[in-house]
Amino acid sequence: MLVGLVGGLAIMAIAFSYVTPQLARAGARMAAEGPSPELAARMNRLVWIARGLLLVAFVIIFFMVTRLGT
Repeated sequence: MLVGLVGGLAIMAIAFSYVTPQLARAGARMAAEGPSPELAARMNRLVWIARGLLLVAFVIIFFMVTRLGT
């Protein structure tokens, strides 16, 4: 239970404090300047970070459902 709570809070903190603002900046930059290789690389990195957070969320859910964290 504690693993799920701490992990969920960590995922939310990373997602809302880093990933969301970075995606907003990248989207605004793409709207202003158009696509570029540098911007594509930045977006790709942010997508991989989001995928990693999703994977961690699935692991936490698995631990909570199977009660491996107790």
